[in-house]
Amino acid sequence: MTGAAGCVGHYVLERLLLRQDCHPVVLLRDPSRLRADLRARVTWIEGDLARPEPWLDKLEGMDEAILVATSWGGALARQVNVDAIHAILRSMPCARRIVYFSTASMLEPDGSFDQVAASLGTDYIRTKHEAITTLEDPRVVPVFPTVVLGGDDLHPRSAATAGLPGLRPWRALLARLAFDGVFHVIHASDLARFAVWLLDHPEPPGRLVVGLPALTVREVAQTIAARLGARPAGPWDWTPLIERLPRLIPWKFTSWDLHCLARRQFRYPVVDLAEVTGRLDYPDLASILASDPRLSAQQVPCERK
Repeated sequence: MTGAAGCVGHYVLERLLLRQDCHPVVLLRDPSRLRADLRARVTWIEGDLARPEPWLDKLEGMDEAILVATSWGGALARQVNVDAIHAILRSMPCARRIVYFSTASMLEPDGSFDQVAASLGTDYIRTKHEAITTLEDPRVVPVFPTVVLGGDDLHPRSAATAGLPGLRPWRALLARLAFDGVFHVIHASDLARFAVWLLDHPEPPGRLVVGLPALTVREVAQTIAARLGARPAGPWDWTPLIERLPRLIPWKFTSWDLHCLARRQFRYPVVDLAEVTGRLDYPDLASILASDPRLSAQQVPCERK
């Protein structure tokens, strides 16, 4: 397994350790980032995806893999997101199934690949697009997560969740926010459950896009604002203003940003995780937010007179 030290990785590893006769071997660039109780129960290899040669020979006898780790950009993005994936596959001749984490960001609404991603995407998007479109190994089962939320005091928080407490001062404004946009979210725990389920079950039909039913920006903003303690408020449609922002501050928008803003309806044919795996720990955004103790209405003590 790669990426065990991250948000999704911690949840995946916990589920692997519940699986009968499973003996996880994890690649860790920094072993201290993996929770100590998990690190004590697995075999771990200290190594870097950007420089796989020193540890590739240790993979030959592995019969399964879950590849979660990624590079979000920079000079090493292609080495990590493309070259290392192909090197791992070549080094695992005995593997019967390999679950590979991609991203729904490169997909069209019908689940096909967005070809614009190959040219205009960020380093992360371009290299993930290159990796998935060059994988021809029938053992690989690709998973396309939508916006991943989750994490708590025992699990690292996802990038999207980590920033939510910072919205507390803006919760009243957030309660009014409306914008012509749609997207999906998923809790890392449910994503992990599905990834481990795929090791033992046939691939469901269609592209494996993972997320809860699509939500409007208005629904997401209201739910987050309510969790942070804001009172319900009537909507202010920010669509006209946001559409003008690229002309007002063009230096803040990349070509990929403009593409996403023009599209902004990120609705996909997602897998029904409750039906497929038999359970969904976090069936809606409210339950996802409630799982993190930092995300609650701030209690201000009353002053005594």
